[in-house]
Amino acid sequence: MRIALVMLAVGGCWSSTPSSPPEPVHNTALAGPLEQEPVPQHSVWRGKYVCRQGVTALELTIDVASSGDANAIFSFGPHEANPNIPSGSYRMTGTVHESGPKLQVRLAPDSWLDQPENYMMVGINADSDRTRHRLTGWITDEGCSGVELRRIR
Repeated sequence: MRIALVMLAVGGCWSSTPSSPPEPVHNTALAGPLEQEPVPQHSVWRGKYVCRQGVTALELTIDVASSGDANAIFSFGPHEANPNIPSGSYRMTGTVHESGPKLQVRLAPDSWLDQPENYMMVGINADSDRTRHRLTGWITDEGCSGVELRRIR
């Protein structure tokens, strides 16, 4: 049972007819996720999201306190697939917490820095991958859907 769990944890394949004896299992393999980084105090994420206006470029800058409380800047604008989007930005507040090997990001709108006409602020609920280099999730407004970001700093 322990060998099967370790194989799953490291992404290995299970074969019913091994060609050589199995390697010894070390409990340290069960201690934590591979290549996990600590919760970043300051990070910048870049990617896209989709709302009523279509695909929109996004840069999300997040600052996290040791408590997990977070302040962020949501900066949006034109995307190569939708070049006529105006640029804008606003402040967000929320939390960034560890959820096993992943980061769980929950951010709500706070106040505008630069508001384009007819635009409203939206929130984000997203989780990272195991290495904490990608965020995927959704925008919390009813007229929106997914968000995909890659950490650049």
